[in-house]
Amino acid sequence: MNRQRSLWTFLVLLTLIGSATADNSIKFKVRIQPRLDLGDHKGAAGDGYATRLDLYIRRSRLEVSGRPTDDMFYVLGASGDRAGQRGSSAGAELNYAFVNYRLAPSIEVRAGLVKLPYSRSALVSSSRLLLIERTQTVNTAASAFGSYIAPHLALHGRWHTGAIGYSLALMDGLQPGDADRLSGQNVSASGTPGLVGRFEISPDGWVEGGESDSHLGVGRHLTVGVNGALQSGIEFGAATEDRLVIGGDISFHQSGVSFLSEYLRVNRNGADDVAPAGWYTQVGVYIADLKLEPAVRFERYDADLPGGSDVTTAYTGGLNWYRHGHDLKIMANVVHSRFQRAVREQDGAGSRTLLQLQNQMYF
Repeated sequence: MNRQRSLWTFLVLLTLIGSATADNSIKFKVRIQPRLDLGDHKGAAGDGYATRLDLYIRRSRLEVSGRPTDDMFYVLGASGDRAGQRGSSAGAELNYAFVNYRLAPSIEVRAGLVKLPYSRSALVSSSRLLLIERTQTVNTAASAFGSYIAPHLALHGRWHTGAIGYSLALMDGLQPGDADRLSGQNVSASGTPGLVGRFEISPDGWVEGGESDSHLGVGRHLTVGVNGALQSGIEFGAATEDRLVIGGDISFHQSGVSFLSEYLRVNRNGADDVAPAGWYTQVGVYIADLKLEPAVRFERYDADLPGGSDVTTAYTGGLNWYRHGHDLKIMANVVHSRFQRAVREQDGAGSRTLLQLQNQMYF
């Protein structure tokens, strides 16, 4: 994967260098998200939580973008996430490196290192989330084929004045040597590339300009989306597994009210033949006069372990204050998670509560 990622990056950089002399509109953007977590953290003994404070930098990003011609744009981004977080080894890495070409009004090609086109919430930029963290359901599905931000080649666009959107992609998927989060093993071999597809439909006049959880009372949209991703022949030693992610979502916003509900399932057709799945629903209400947005979310995630008793239920309440829109905001969340016996993070601890505070500066 590292060799292939380096090759993709090299090809994209060549394209950027070749177009640099013609591009007079290169833009630089910096994003920093300082974070504080207070509450239940894992203890060394493993038999319960301890109340602790954790201060760290959740995300730091530097993005370079440009549009050499009307039909082409590129993005190059570097990141340094989770710097100073408990149990995390942070480091800088290339986050995005891709080029997008428009071949026709409804046909575009994207090539390089960028998010795979499945899961509504995972596609939303972390700068525009309604609540501080994505759900366990989304994080599990997004890690089914290794890194969610991965080299791929995609054909995408919108038809009928934007009412129908599509994205079809070819990806490497899990490759030999990759650590697989779902199985806890390293991939020994894989000879088949992965396929990804997402389709969206909206009524006329209700098309979303760009994926966001929080539109700050501007515009309106109603979108139903379905997506899937498939890779077969993934080998873990003597075992071989086919993997399929399927999901669907509905999202809406108008006059400050936003709503999103999503379902995702990972079918693992291998020795274990398990299918972790989950769903969540979230609602936010933007109060323009106060620049405040209270929000709530409910999630139910089923790990589908052989012995059962494996459901995690999470309740999240949040309040966002937008000093200057998404460029400068403060977010506060309280997250209460309840674990059935087989999925407890700590022995004897059936629930966990965290207070999360995050500041975002995006300029």
